[in-house]
Amino acid sequence: MRNLAKSSELKTIADREKLPLKIIQLDVTDDISVKSAIQAISDESNRIDIFVNNAGYGLTGALEDLDIDK
Repeated sequence: MRNLAKSSELKTIADREKLPLKIIQLDVTDDISVKSAIQAISDESNRIDIFVNNAGYGLTGALEDLDIDK
């Protein structure tokens, strides 16, 4: 998750449900963060079986006026 300070509720639920959840820092808008997270997972597990990116991104306006880089 992007902000680990907000992970306590998720960790509490995972612990209560006995779910083997590992929470790591990952900000999909930051290439270094993405590479670091993938490396941390690879170092610990030697593989990634499934990766789900459920991050959202909103961009509104007329298509011809939009710039994905901003």
